[in-house]
Amino acid sequence: MILQIETPALLFGATSLILLAYTNRFLTIATIVRGLKKHIRKSKTIRFYWKSKT
Repeated sequence: MILQIETPALLFGATSLILLAYTNRFLTIATIVRGLKKHIRKSKTIRFYWKSKT
């Protein structure tokens, strides 16, 4: 296997972009969870609605 000089440079850039994507995804999910938690505390009740398939 021949390792060119450009290979580490490309991998370094790709790694930072992948980490940035996962950070954005985590922040989005955390925002949704916080909003749901605030909504549940505001309503003080948890209701689940189930649809029956029969």
